[in-house]
Amino acid sequence: MRIKFICLIFITLFSCSEDFSSEQLVKFEVSQKYSVDLSKVGLSSQLEFPVAISESDPNRFFIFNSFTRTIDTVSINEEILSVSKGVEIPFEGPNGVESFNYFIEYENNFIFLDHNSVYIPNSFQIKRIQFSKLPFAVDEKLEYVTRGNSISDGFNFLNYKNSKIYLFFETFDGFNKKLVSFDFINSDMKLIEFKLIEEFEDHIISFKEGSFLAQNPYLPMIKVEQDFLIISYPFSSKFHKYQLINGSIQDFSPTSKLFNSEKTKPNKNFDTSSFNDFKLESDKWQDDVRFGSFFKLQGELFYRLVKGRKDGDKSSKFIEVFDINLNKIGEADLSSIQPDLGAMSIPIGGKIFIKSKVQKSEDIMDYYLITISKY
Repeated sequence: MRIKFICLIFITLFSCSEDFSSEQLVKFEVSQKYSVDLSKVGLSSQLEFPVAISESDPNRFFIFNSFTRTIDTVSINEEILSVSKGVEIPFEGPNGVESFNYFIEYENNFIFLDHNSVYIPNSFQIKRIQFSKLPFAVDEKLEYVTRGNSISDGFNFLNYKNSKIYLFFETFDGFNKKLVSFDFINSDMKLIEFKLIEEFEDHIISFKEGSFLAQNPYLPMIKVEQDFLIISYPFSSKFHKYQLINGSIQDFSPTSKLFNSEKTKPNKNFDTSSFNDFKLESDKWQDDVRFGSFFKLQGELFYRLVKGRKDGDKSSKFIEVFDINLNKIGEADLSSIQPDLGAMSIPIGGKIFIKSKVQKSEDIMDYYLITISKY
C-alpha cells in the first residue's frame, strides 16, 4: 500500500486587488519517496540537467543528457517514473547544435536556444539563426538572451499558437532589459513595450573589472501561454499578465502569511572594487526569499515554488497556487510536510515532480510527487 502525507490547510489570503479576499480549502498530498533507475541512460542524479515540458503529452518531460548528448524522455505511469534514451544531438553537421541553454518540444523535434542563437528544425536539418546578426537586434543594440529562467525549470519560451518566441534581451551596456518577440518562421523580431517594476533596479548588485561583469541573479522570468505572458521576478512576489492580443497588462501583488513578499534590498555601499565584498553581499541577497518560475498544472491551475525562511529558521520550500485568472487561492509550507524536497521540480501527469534533496546513488534518482486539489 502506498503511503501519503496529507496536509489539509485552511488559509485566508489577501490580495491587493479588491475582488479577492476569501478563505480557501487547499489540499496538498506529498507522496512517499520513489526511485527511478538512471543507469540505462547514463544520467547522474547528483547533477543538474536541462529539462523541458512536453506540450504533446503531459505524462512525460524531457532531460538533456550531457554524457551521451541525447534528449531522454521521463514518463509516468500512475506514480512510477521510467527513463528512456532519446535521439542524439550532434555538435556538427546538418543537425548540429553547438551549445544551448534551453530546449523545447516542437513538431516531433526540438528547438534549441542559447545566449545568442536559436536552432530551428527545418527540412530534416537544423537551421541556426543568430539574433545579433538580425537588423532589428543591431538597431536596438541587443547583445544576448538573459538567463532569468533556470535551466532545470523547463523554460517554455515558445508560443505554439503563433509560432513566436518570447525572450528578454540585454543591451550592450549589460543593464537594460528589453522584452522581444521573434517569429522564427519569418525571422521577424519585434520589441514589446513593457516596463519592469520600480524595485527592479534596487535589487541589482554588480562587480565590474575591465570587460568582466558579475551580477546577482536578479533577472525577470517568463511563462509563455497561448494568449498571454506571465512575467515575474526572483526577488518579489509581484508579477504581470501581458495579453498578447492587445498588449494590455494586469499587475498582481499577492501576499503571504508564510514568507516575505520581497527580498531585503541589498546594501550597495560595499567596496565595489572588491570581488569578495560583492560576493558576500550577493550571497546574503540570494539567501533571502526567492520566487521561482510559474508552471501550469492540468485542471487550469498555476503554481510557483518559493524558497524562504520561516520565522528566521532554516530554509523552507513553500508553494503558491493560482487559479486560471492568476488570483492566488492557496499556499503551503512543503518542507514542514516533507523536509527532503530538493530544488528541481517540473509538472508531469497532473502532479509536481520534485527531486529528493538527498541522492544516495548516482544511478538512482529519488523523487516525490505533489498533488494539488482545489475546492
